[in-house]
Amino acid sequence: MRLFPLLPVLLMFPALASAAMYKYTDDKGRVVYSERPPPSGEAQLIKPPPPPASSPQPAAGATAQAQGEDTNSGVEDDEAARRRAESRRIKTENCAKARKMLQMYSNPQNRLLKRPDGSYERVTDERRQQGIDSARRSIQEFCD
Repeated sequence: MRLFPLLPVLLMFPALASAAMYKYTDDKGRVVYSERPPPSGEAQLIKPPPPPASSPQPAAGATAQAQGEDTNSGVEDDEAARRRAESRRIKTENCAKARKMLQMYSNPQNRLLKRPDGSYERVTDERRQQGIDSARRSIQEFCD
């Protein structure tokens, strides 16, 4: 229902697109193209150009890529550099966390482990060894 007031306007667009074009020479000898015929009435009626082809045209970037040209290389290089920097930052953080976990599990005096909900869990020798092994694997992955 909201589109109903716009309907008359939308129906006018095809009429505007098919407006007649006239070509004539004015009294000073200049060639004039106009939507209105000249006052003298002597003008050539020009047909509108054909509508664009219905088949989709490849994008400019796709054409350039097909021809082996580099498109937006500066933007892509900046984006790739930003991703690499972010990846290095995350890797450094994970390395620091893994080293901290190894230090915590390696200390025999740490018998309690704080859970995410704030409660504490008593750490068994088996759980401690699992934590040490996991921390060492993380150090190998992120620190080397």
